[in-house]
Amino acid sequence: MKSTTKSSRDKSAATTKSSQTESVTTQPNARIDVLLAEYESVGQNWRFFIGLRASTFSAFITINSTLAAVTGWILSSNIEINKARIISVIALVSIISTIAVALTEYRLEQLFHVCMLRALELEELLSLGGGQYQQIRQQEVSNKSRSRTITYTKIMMLILLLTLLMWTTILLFSESVVKGTMQVEQKPAASPVQK
Repeated sequence: MKSTTKSSRDKSAATTKSSQTESVTTQPNARIDVLLAEYESVGQNWRFFIGLRASTFSAFITINSTLAAVTGWILSSNIEINKARIISVIALVSIISTIAVALTEYRLEQLFHVCMLRALELEELLSLGGGQYQQIRQQEVSNKSRSRTITYTKIMMLILLLTLLMWTTILLFSESVVKGTMQVEQKPAASPVQK
């Protein structure tokens, strides 16, 4: 019985020594595997945030286009309602949605850049010279004046600011907008001159 116990101990000690040796020799490969898995995960997150930015912007354009069409319909309709109040509510909803999209865009841009920076670090650790993220960064840096570079974020912020300005103007001057459209409707059309 003692010999069985001793041989079991010897086998387990040998197994422990061999597994320690294997883990030491395979540790660099394990580290690379972990870094590659993280690189893949960072890439998926990066693509997710790009897609989410595009989806958010598409939803914003759809909602604001619909609200603008409804505003135009209300202004051109002959329905007896308080048009100024309804247009003010629509403008207020649009202003709130524009601010919400701007804040969402700001946060998504932050997360997008965190992924980009980590991907650059991982490419450095994995010795991926000329990797995808390094190429993107190099293209951004190669433009000598970053302020003159046209980016998705700059275009989106311009559109958001113009939209905010439009809806704020409509909100502030809703009474004037309604009166102006009513005056245009009341003007008789010029009759053609008969010979």
